[in-house]
Amino acid sequence: MGIRTTRSSVNSNFKAVKKKLISYHKEMERASKEAMEEALKEIAQEIFAKSQEYAPMDEGHLRESAKIHEIQWEGNVVKTSISYGNEKVNYAFFVHEDMPSAVSPKKYTTDGTGPKYLQRAVEEIFTDENVRKVFLKAIKNKRGRT
Repeated sequence: MGIRTTRSSVNSNFKAVKKKLISYHKEMERASKEAMEEALKEIAQEIFAKSQEYAPMDEGHLRESAKIHEIQWEGNVVKTSISYGNEKVNYAFFVHEDMPSAVSPKKYTTDGTGPKYLQRAVEEIFTDENVRKVFLKAIKNKRGRT
């Protein structure tokens, strides 16, 4: 009789471990992408809410025209956008950029509202610290659900 070795069992154990690691990697990648989407949605909501505070009110049409666009992936980049304006509100850009009006001088009736309403909200909310905080919260939420 020849000498018996455990080479085949070690080999099969290595294959099982490798298979599990690949599975874990795929799960982590999926969970990371979901967490990125969740974090982006939350940040977009925060920016939207803050921009609504800063947008001039008048009759409310400008604020009503605002929307958060659907999240999209382009390669490994996830993105969304927030817009103001539509067919009824064709002046959103001009108000945001504080461009001269042919109608009358601008009078903002509510303190804190005025031009750059969206830009100011982005600059206030989209900070490294806030993005990190929101993303870590989303990762923890994913860990709790898995």
